[in-house]
Amino acid sequence: MHVVTSNVWAEQIVFGRNTVRQLLVPSGTLDVLEAATGLQVTSEQGRWPAIRAGGGEPEQLTAVIPTVRTSGRVGWVGDTVLRPPQTVLASFVDGIGFRDHSEPHALRRPQIGALHSVIGYWASGVTAPGIVVMPTGTGKTETMLALLVAARPERLLVLVPTSALRDQIAAKFESLGILHTHQIVTPGMASRCVV
Repeated sequence: MHVVTSNVWAEQIVFGRNTVRQLLVPSGTLDVLEAATGLQVTSEQGRWPAIRAGGGEPEQLTAVIPTVRTSGRVGWVGDTVLRPPQTVLASFVDGIGFRDHSEPHALRRPQIGALHSVIGYWASGVTAPGIVVMPTGTGKTETMLALLVAARPERLLVLVPTSALRDQIAAKFESLGILHTHQIVTPGMASRCVV
């Protein structure tokens, strides 16, 4: 059985003119599974517990599967507070494999090369700033996202020249861009808080 969900966001916090956002469940189609541990919904982005409509009010974020007579759109109940950084970083452990670009579900050649270069540079202990230069269309944003998952920094500051580009990049950081849909990262990773 398949159901549809809208984006599910954590409760937002506002600091001055900046809003802290965290995507808990991305919009899309979910598969409903009867597992040994109970009803669940899954997608390439993760797995969440589920209950049938009228099944109570759980504490953790849980999908509410509609009855046959209603629409195929899932509702959500439970905890929607911002996930702490430690929880998010813990979900990134072993989240991305350093596979060759020719293997399925891998980064492209320039992306994996840049990822290896940055990790190697940081591991060398050099303290001078480094610069990554990649041609247009090679996937710089997805490379940043892959580095975020691989290196698991507590904070990451991304500077862009325009507001429109800021919004576009922020949306990719909220959902991890195409890394989930192309199965480059493991499912079930928590989303970072994005300001």
